Amino acid sequence: MMQIETTPDFLTWLNGLTDPAAAKRIRSRIAKAEAGNLGDWKALANAKGIFEMRLTYGPGYRIYFARRGQTIIVLLGGSTKRDQEAAIAAAKHLWKG
Repeated sequence: MMQIETTPDFLTWLNGLTDPAAAKRIRSRIAKAEAGNLGDWKALANAKGIFEMRLTYGPGYRIYFARRGQTIIVLLGGSTKRDQEAAIAAAKHLWKG
């Protein structure tokens, strides 16, 4: 079981989604991560300690996260494939660990 923490930036992004089906899928993905199943994810190159969970829905949603220890996941932000560069830069700024 993982403990999930969120940042205000992540919550702003999630709550600002205009596609209710996408928001539902993202919340479901977070619940699966909390249960220990991260699904499709990878470490980001040149983004020390930051990872992305990829969703194959709509425009390619991404959830950016970092880990604190073995059981805590900190959700830093989210994006679509199209605007991921800015979201990754923001996640890097948030995560100093």
